[in-house]
Amino acid sequence: MADSNSNSDFEEHLKTYERFVKLTKWVSIATAITLVLLYFIINP
Repeated sequence: MADSNSNSDFEEHLKTYERFVKLTKWVSIATAITLVLLYFIINP
């Protein structure tokens, strides 16, 4: 029973980590796009 609980905890950990990595990737992309747009708006 302890192994089953430990295994499901690890699976949840992996799911959470994957979501974190995806969110970090998309926030980084959005920040880069925003910076490029601001550069062209402010410095035409």
